[in-house]
Amino acid sequence: MSSLIAALAKTSLNIAEVLDAASESIGLPLWFQDNAHRILGTSPPRELDTKDFSQPVYWHRETVGHVYTSTGKDWETSNLTETLAFVARLVSTCWAEQNAGSESWMADAESRFVSLLVSPNGSDKAAWLQQWDHLWPASNVCPAQVIVWHQEGIDSFNDMRILQQMRHIGQGFGVPTWFALLHKTYWTGIIRTAELTSHQLTILEKTQRMLSQNTHASIYLGLGRMALDPGELSRSFAEACEAATLASVMGRHDLLAWDDIPGVRLIPYLKENAELLRLSKELLEPLKREDRKHGTQLMLTLRTYIRCKMNAKKTSEALYIHPGTLKYRLRRIQAVSTWDLQNPFALFELVTCLLLTDDDFALSNLPSSFRQYIPEAITWNPNAKRGV
Repeated sequence: MSSLIAALAKTSLNIAEVLDAASESIGLPLWFQDNAHRILGTSPPRELDTKDFSQPVYWHRETVGHVYTSTGKDWETSNLTETLAFVARLVSTCWAEQNAGSESWMADAESRFVSLLVSPNGSDKAAWLQQWDHLWPASNVCPAQVIVWHQEGIDSFNDMRILQQMRHIGQGFGVPTWFALLHKTYWTGIIRTAELTSHQLTILEKTQRMLSQNTHASIYLGLGRMALDPGELSRSFAEACEAATLASVMGRHDLLAWDDIPGVRLIPYLKENAELLRLSKELLEPLKREDRKHGTQLMLTLRTYIRCKMNAKKTSEALYIHPGTLKYRLRRIQAVSTWDLQNPFALFELVTCLLLTDDDFALSNLPSSFRQYIPEAITWNPNAKRGV
């Protein structure tokens, strides 16, 4: 070990020089492979009479790569583990000197930090977050807004250069921001502010244009409810994902906030209830049966009435019928279904049934406050392996 230390003392903080000096001192090949699979040093050709040993290289409790060596099968390995650990420690110092604080490393670290922040709350989450206190204390993140930029099926989203551009643009927010790519098609931003200003909204649009230019696709924005503490970030992220995906279905290119879709935002959770789906179909069936039996248009009238926000004049015009005919049909709807269209509870039940089960209650024909489609809620698998 003393000869190894003497050899290493003559090197600079350069991984290649450290590996060369250590290799010459112990008489074995040494090489380092980082997490991007880049190799420094010389790995020998694969031979049948050799075996490899490795030692992880850590920086701030994260594995940034491994140091490897290869020996003959009859090599005495009792001191090899200690030697590799020593070399790995030096390589860690060299790696930090060359990479820590660099833009690419900071972008990657920031992405993993955001992934942890919006992951499900668990008993070990707080402990994991403490490991990031040297860079970004979690206690300083909130109150925060969670933004999602979304485009379905764009693999080119996974580009570190784009993340670096987002970080550069994000400096204009005037408050701390963090960015990450999650779920392959969801760029995520956490902005430490209780309310977005008009200037910050302009920057969001600028980021949207940048992503669109890089991916040659339309990008949609979603905003979750404000998170008052880190424990609420996972909820806010799920809401932002739902809003962004709904914006893509609606073809809306402005920012869609989860707060802007009342009623509709409950649908993905209601759809999980099989008994509620069955009951909704059952409650609409008398109207559909009446239409089949007598050739009436009660379901069409009902859908149109809701789409027109229960405005009798607009409904009559949309159906090309006399206002008196509309009044007659509305009375028949109430008689057949027992729904009193002036009762808010009956109206809530009626709209819920339509949103859950009626395929003709089409998205494209609904006003923005009554959109039929909303995607399945973004769910996290707490057992899945995550960054950090």
